[in-house]
Amino acid sequence: MLKHSLILIFLLITTMVNSKNIHIHYTLSMPDPSSHILKIETEFSGISDDYLDVKLPVWRPGRYLVFEFASGLMNFQATNDKSERLQWNKLDK
Repeated sequence: MLKHSLILIFLLITTMVNSKNIHIHYTLSMPDPSSHILKIETEFSGISDDYLDVKLPVWRPGRYLVFEFASGLMNFQATNDKSERLQWNKLDK
């Protein structure tokens, strides 16, 4: 169930991108299936601004409950096309 919820979260991100020029590519893997942890890499291209707001929904279609999907994120990092780490900030819940 957690695996399906995380996939849904990242797929829903695509609906939150406002520009038609931005492309999003996902790579999903599960290096250790017994851990039930997914490795999700998301690549954004065509960004012309100096920053990108990425949002995770707190809901899921068909459910009228608020979820804490962000609490399941581990080892989050952002890098540029040269694999240099970028500064990121969690703005709110």
